[in-house]
Amino acid sequence: MLESDYNLTKTDMIISAFGPTLQVFTQEYPVVDDRDNPVRPKEALTEARAAVTEVIIKHELSGDLESVDSLSTWYVLTWLVYGTENVPYDEARQLGLGVGVQIDDVKQGTKIWSKSRDDVVIKGQDYRVRDFSALEAGEKRRKRAYPVDPTDSSFEYDIDAVHAALNVLKTKGSDFTWNWLQDRDLQNSTSFKRTAESLIQVLPDEHPDRELLVNLASGETGDLLDIDEASITSTESEESSRTTLQDFQS
Repeated sequence: MLESDYNLTKTDMIISAFGPTLQVFTQEYPVVDDRDNPVRPKEALTEARAAVTEVIIKHELSGDLESVDSLSTWYVLTWLVYGTENVPYDEARQLGLGVGVQIDDVKQGTKIWSKSRDDVVIKGQDYRVRDFSALEAGEKRRKRAYPVDPTDSSFEYDIDAVHAALNVLKTKGSDFTWNWLQDRDLQNSTSFKRTAESLIQVLPDEHPDRELLVNLASGETGDLLDIDEASITSTESEESSRTTLQDFQS
């Protein structure tokens, strides 16, 4: 069997970059950057990881994530690479380093993931957003437990804005959501739309957020956001989710 016939998972692609990187690093030691500062092995591996994840993004998604903030990029990539909410902690941490995120530093403030034994559990909007209708009714959810407030006029992270929009759509309907989006000018936010589009592509069909995202990309809100739902593929089949070496050959 030819080498290019071997199937590689996306995780394999990332890990496979480490060996050649260390080999070149050893052969060319000492390695310096363009300012003649010494490059440590850890820094070289981070660069290799980032380069491979960039290739995966270009190959697997319909658009880039250049405008999307690092935390939201990590969130999308985690679903893209693993396809499940349970991810080995060290692998999730390494993926975070590849896009400039220390996942331990954001855990408490964002509630974007929790720990279950040796796994990271990636959280959806139900676990992060204070319910819009409940807030209107005067019910108070603890901010520390639900850090995303859908009544805010702006959001620190794109994933927070997307999760808030899903909560508003779920609790208030599409007409209200149309006005909510306009009030925050999210229809003109490239990063918001790229995050939403990418999540439709990477979330499993059975994930509750995916159905909400498809609804957000449809009808009036879809027209407002100018998200082409027809161009967004559904969850990959088992066969198409595997990447081969042949796919990345020039």
